[in-house]
Amino acid sequence: MSRPASRKSTGKGKNAKPKKKTPKQQIAELTEENENLTKELDFLKTEKVDMQNKIYSVTKKLVSNIRKSDFGIKEDTDLQSISSATLCDIVEKLVVRKQIYDVSVEARVAELEARLTNMTLELAKMTTKTTAYEMGLESLTKCSDFTQVKNKVQELKIIAGQEYNTFATNDPRRTMQDVLNNYYDDRPNSATKQSLMNAHLLNLTAPRKREVGETHIKKMHKDLWLFVVQELSPEKASGSDWRRFAERIGIDGATVSKWKSEKLKYPMENVLRTWAQSPEASVRMLHRHLISPQMRCTLVAKWVSDFYDVD
Repeated sequence: MSRPASRKSTGKGKNAKPKKKTPKQQIAELTEENENLTKELDFLKTEKVDMQNKIYSVTKKLVSNIRKSDFGIKEDTDLQSISSATLCDIVEKLVVRKQIYDVSVEARVAELEARLTNMTLELAKMTTKTTAYEMGLESLTKCSDFTQVKNKVQELKIIAGQEYNTFATNDPRRTMQDVLNNYYDDRPNSATKQSLMNAHLLNLTAPRKREVGETHIKKMHKDLWLFVVQELSPEKASGSDWRRFAERIGIDGATVSKWKSEKLKYPMENVLRTWAQSPEASVRMLHRHLISPQMRCTLVAKWVSDFYDVD
C-alpha cells in the first residue's frame, strides 16, 4: 500500500494579513457595542436611583430618632445633603443609647425580681400566720377554763413564728411534743408538724443577730444545714424536694437518677455538697431557690431568713 504524497508548506498561515472589514461591518459592530453600553448605562442609572432611595429611607429613619439640633440638622435640611460622617455619628449615638437602655432594663428586671421575691416571702409569712390565728381563735372558743386558754395562746404564738424556747422557759412543764400533739391532733401527718419536730430535735434557735446572706453554704450553720437536708430529702408528690432543687442548680438528670436508684436516706446532702463546690452557692441563693414558685418551701425559707439576712 503506497504512502500518501506529502504536502508542501506554503507559509500562508503565518504571513497572512487579517482581512479588512468593510464600512458596513464596522458600522454594525459599533452599533451593537453602542446598544450594549446604552443598556449598561440604563441599568446603572436604575441602580443609582434605587440606592439613593434606600439611603434616603435609612437617613430619614435615623433622623427621626434623634434630636436634630444635636447634629446641626434643621427642619428644612435636605436629607440627601447630610454627610456620611454625620450619619455615622448618628448611628453611633443610637447604638450607645440602646446599650444604655438594655442595661437599665436588665437592672429594672433584677430589681423587680428581688421585690417579687420579697413580696412572695412576706405573703407566705402572712398566710402562715393568718391560718394559725384563724385555727387558734377557733380552738379558743372550745376552751372550758383559763388554763386551756393560756395553753392555746402559747401554741398560737409558737405556730405564728416566735422562738420555740421562749415558752418552754416560761412553762418548763410543757414540752414541744405536747404543743404539737394538742395543736395538730386532727392532722397527725401534717408536714408542718414534721417540720416543727425536726426543728425542735435539732434545737434550732435563731440567733439575735442574723449573719450576712452572702455567706457560702459551706460555712452555713450546721444545724440549719441538717434541717434543710431533712426537709428536702423526702420525695413529695408536688416534686418540691431534692430532685427539683438539683435540677434548679444544674445537676444533670443522670446524676439525679443515680442517686434515686441508690435509695439514699438523705439525698439532699449530696445535692448541697455538690452545689457547695460552686463559688456562687450562697445562703441568699439557697433562700431564693426555696421561695421560688417551683419550690415553695416556705417554712424552710423562713428558718433560713431567721438565721441570715437574705432580704
